[in-house]
Amino acid sequence: MKVLVYGLGREFSLLREVIESSYEVIAYSDIRKINIEGYIAPTQIPNIDFDAIFVTSERFYNEIKAYLEKILGDRFLCLSKKDLIGVCDNVVARDSWVISKLLEIDEGKVLLDAGAGEAKYSKYCSHLKYIAQDFGEYKPQQSVVGLQSEKWVYPKNYIKCDIVDMPLDKASVDVVLCTEVFEHIANPVMALKEFSRIIKVGGQMILTAPFASLVHMAPHYYSSGFSRYWYEKNLNEVGFKIVEIRPYGNYFSWLGQEINRLPSMAERYLDQEMSDDEQKTIYKTLNLLRKLELQENQSDEILCYGYMVVAKKEE
Repeated sequence: MKVLVYGLGREFSLLREVIESSYEVIAYSDIRKINIEGYIAPTQIPNIDFDAIFVTSERFYNEIKAYLEKILGDRFLCLSKKDLIGVCDNVVARDSWVISKLLEIDEGKVLLDAGAGEAKYSKYCSHLKYIAQDFGEYKPQQSVVGLQSEKWVYPKNYIKCDIVDMPLDKASVDVVLCTEVFEHIANPVMALKEFSRIIKVGGQMILTAPFASLVHMAPHYYSSGFSRYWYEKNLNEVGFKIVEIRPYGNYFSWLGQEINRLPSMAERYLDQEMSDDEQKTIYKTLNLLRKLELQENQSDEILCYGYMVVAKKEE
């Protein structure tokens, strides 16, 4: 792929080796004139034959893309750092799956969002009778241990109660949505039993939970994750048949996520900033992991972000 690189500041110096080993770079450009072989002014870009423009700045990516669109129109492929090193974020992989499952539910069904937190998926449930539940006691400032949210705002209307003992009638719910909650429950099997009680026969659960997570939302953190075998054993025992179970992420993407976290962890626990050479090494490693991640493999059997599950209640 023939690529024109736009943005020749510090981020470019860190990414340069990875960019030039991944693409055929035919020119470099920046709003400032830079002394580098192959430099062209932005006004010359329309005269260059390229397949894509690689924008090195993550912070100003949208502004730069808009600027380039004024010069070229919107008919060009724009690449960014994520195309080299991946997204390095388990949330993106999970959210698209959850949203697709919510939009498949028939209109008018009753859905309980168990452990809803900030009810981030409620906007995708306008066609449903949506009920949110949470224990309502998480406060980010309560602990400095592990990963914490910067802020946390519960929805205006939700049922505040223990997830294993909810004030809902037997067989009163069509669907239970429970995402990234089990690791915060001391006995998640008890929650499954409660879900079984309130879900109608033929109803379903939409579940996600990590397989190997870091400590987060402490002190309300009781498990690092759950394997596919945990679901297969426990869902069957509470009267559910697994309709779909799939991992999100794999060994290589999980490693990428944590290596991408190295600078913040070094700063937090060692009061140390990565040098430019160290950051370049991180980018090279992430680029390698990205290439391996995209190859067909079954590495999710040994490590992944977590599992996404749909289970149906049987008679």
